[in-house]
Amino acid sequence: MKRGLGLAVTAALCAPATAAAQDLSRVTRGPVDAPAEAFTEMALSSADGRRAVFVSSEDILGEGGTPGFNFYDRVGDVTTRLATFGGTGQRYHSPVFGASADASLVVFDSFGQWTADDTDAQEDVFAARNGVVTRVSQGPSGGNEIDFDARAVGMSGDGSRILFESGEHLTPDDTDHRTTDVFLRENGITTRVSTGNGQWDAELRGQSADASVLVIGTGERLTVDDTDDWYDLYVRAGGTTTKLSPGNGEHNVSRWLGGVSLDGRTVVFTTPEQLTPDDTDQRSDAYRVSDGAIARVSTGPLGGNDNGFAVGEDPDSGVHRGHVQRVSDDGRRVVFWTWERLTAADTNDVPDTYVWSPSGIEWVPGLPGGASADGSTVVTGSHSRLTADDLDDRSDLFVTRDGVTRKLTGDAPVDTPCWSIGSEYCAGFRAISEDGSRIFFETEEQLVAADTDDDHDVYQWAGGAITLLTPSRVAGADEDATFVDGALDGSIVYVESEEPLTADDTNTRLDAYRVHPPPAGEVPRVAGGPSPGTAAPADAGGGGAAGTGSQPAAVVRLLGAPRALSLVRGRTRLARSGRGLRFSLSRRALVLVTLERIVRGRRARAAVLRLRAPAGRHVLRLGRRLPDGRRLRPGRYRITLAATNADHVTVRLR
Repeated sequence: MKRGLGLAVTAALCAPATAAAQDLSRVTRGPVDAPAEAFTEMALSSADGRRAVFVSSEDILGEGGTPGFNFYDRVGDVTTRLATFGGTGQRYHSPVFGASADASLVVFDSFGQWTADDTDAQEDVFAARNGVVTRVSQGPSGGNEIDFDARAVGMSGDGSRILFESGEHLTPDDTDHRTTDVFLRENGITTRVSTGNGQWDAELRGQSADASVLVIGTGERLTVDDTDDWYDLYVRAGGTTTKLSPGNGEHNVSRWLGGVSLDGRTVVFTTPEQLTPDDTDQRSDAYRVSDGAIARVSTGPLGGNDNGFAVGEDPDSGVHRGHVQRVSDDGRRVVFWTWERLTAADTNDVPDTYVWSPSGIEWVPGLPGGASADGSTVVTGSHSRLTADDLDDRSDLFVTRDGVTRKLTGDAPVDTPCWSIGSEYCAGFRAISEDGSRIFFETEEQLVAADTDDDHDVYQWAGGAITLLTPSRVAGADEDATFVDGALDGSIVYVESEEPLTADDTNTRLDAYRVHPPPAGEVPRVAGGPSPGTAAPADAGGGGAAGTGSQPAAVVRLLGAPRALSLVRGRTRLARSGRGLRFSLSRRALVLVTLERIVRGRRARAAVLRLRAPAGRHVLRLGRRLPDGRRLRPGRYRITLAATNADHVTVRLR
C-alpha cells in the first residue's frame, strides 16, 4: 500500500547491532602520502580479499620520476607498484577490466602507449604483473593499424588466457573487412576464436571460469546447422564451434546472456522463438541448455504463456518484460524476475523473483538484487511490506532462503517516501558472500546508533546482525561512502569515501579502506562507542503471542531509563538516533505496545500496537501517526510494553 507525502513513520522495532566494525585501515597510500588534490581510486581486490589494486596520479612510493596514472597493489601494510607507464604518448586514467583470482595480474584498456611496441594512438589491451606491462591486443598480422581499437572482454581465473575484441586483422585466417572478431591471447600467441569471415560482427557473450569454453554471439552462420540469418549463440571449446541456440526461426537470441555455469556446460539465454513444446505464446522466454538438453526456465504451475509478459528482450515493447538475474555456479539454479504469475503463491500484480531448478520453481517476493553462488539465498528489494516487521511503505531489502523471507533494513523515520531501491533512505544492494551468509548494502538510513549522519553508508547484514562498516570519525562530516569490492566469503571488504575514516587520512580526496566485518553472531565492541546490542535472525513468519502451549514464556525487560521523546514535524528524532525505548526479549514474541495519554490525571482511550519481534535487544521507535491513521497529540503518555509480563514507563512527548 502506498502512502502520500507528509506521513511519519509509525511505531517500529529495530534490533540494534553494533557501532561499527573495529578493523578498518586505509589502503590507497604509501610511504609518501599524496596531496589532497591527487587522484586515487580503488579498482578491485583479490578473491580472498587480501590484495587491493588501486590507481594513483602521484608517486606515493617516493621512487621519483614523473607522476602519472600508475597502478599499485597493497597487501597487508605494504604498497608496491603494479604497473608503471613506460611508453610514449599521453597518459590516461585507464579503467581496469579485471584481474586474476589472486589479483597479481591486472588487465586494463588504455589509449595511452604503455609499451614500446604500441605505436598507434588507438585503444589497446594491456596486462600488468610484478611491475611489467605487456600489450595483449596484438597478433602475427598486426596490432598497430590506425582506426581499430581493442577492448578486453574476458579472462581466465588464473590470468593465463585473455580475450579481447577488435576489428583489426590480427591473424592470417581473419580475411573479412572491418568486422569485429574475438581473439584469445595465451602464452604470447594470439588466436581468433570467432571463426566466421562474413560481414557480421562477433562478440563474446560468456565463458567458463577457466576460459576454455566460450559463448560467442553473431548473426553470421558459423555452423552448417544454422540456416537463418538471425542472431545466434555458439559455443567454442576444444577448437570446435557448436551452435548453442537450436532454433532457426525468424527471431534473434538476446545479446544479453542470462549466465554461464563455472564449467561452461550450462548456458541460460532468452529469445522469443518457441524452442520447446511447452512454449505456446509469442513472447520472449528464458531457456537453459545443459549438455545439449534444453528446458524452458520461465514457466511454472500456471504455465508462463501469457502473451502480455516476457522474460528478456521482446519485439513488442508494450509488454511487461523481466530478465534473468543470475545462474548458480553449478548451473542448477536460475534466478529471474517477471511480471507474470507463475505459481499460486504469487498473488500480486507487481514483478517478483523466481528460482528455477530441475526439481521445480520457487516464488520469491520482490525484485532480485543478487544471489548466493548456489542460488539458494536471494536478496530482493520491494516497497511492499513483505514481512511482519516491515512497518514503513518505502523500499527495503529482504533475504529469502528455504522459503523464509527476512527483512534486512530499517524503517526510515522520514516524511518523504522513496520507491527506487538505492536512493535516499532506500537501501541499495551491493554484494553477497558466496554462501549467502553476509549481505552488503548502502543506505542513508541510520540503522544503528553509531551512524550519526545522513550520508550514504555501507552496512553488513549477517545472521540478523547489522554492522555499520563506515563510521564517521569527524563530527559534521558530509561525505558519502560506497562499497567497492571484497573477498568472495565476505570476510574482507573495501569501501571508498572522501571522508577521512582513519586517523592517518589527513586529506579530503577519495580514499579506499579495508574493513574486516564481524562474522554472523559476533558483534564487535568499539572503544568509546555505545555498547553494541545483539540481534537474532528476523522472523518473517506468522504465529501468535508468546507464552502459548508448551513454549517458554517471553520475557520483556527495559534496558536503562528512557529519555524524553521530541516530536519534530511529525516524526521523532529519538527514532533516528536510536535512543528510543530500549528493551529486550528472551524469545520471539508478539509485543503489545499500549499508548495512554494522561489528561489532568486521567487516562484517555488507549491505542494498542501489535509488533512481532525476534529474541534480542530492540528499540521502540515512535512516530506521531499510528497505523490506523490516528495521530498522537503532544502531551504526557504512559507507554506499556508487554509480551507475557510487562514493564511500565512514563515518558513525556513535547
